[in-house]
Amino acid sequence: MIKPGQHTGWTKSSYSVETTNCVEVRSPDSTIDVSDSKLTHADDRPHFSVSLDAFSAFVQHVGA
Repeated sequence: MIKPGQHTGWTKSSYSVETTNCVEVRSPDSTIDVSDSKLTHADDRPHFSVSLDAFSAFVQHVGA
């Protein structure tokens, strides 16, 4: 699981396959940022941020 404040760069989901269509996450502070890797320049990608609790609940729900 990604740790808040410890992953400032984008990290590919371990559930993504080896293609360019991946979900990537980062956590520069107390939130989790989520992005789609289809765009090549990571800094220009649109993304959304969620709280750690919301992200954990989402991951738990999808993994169930």
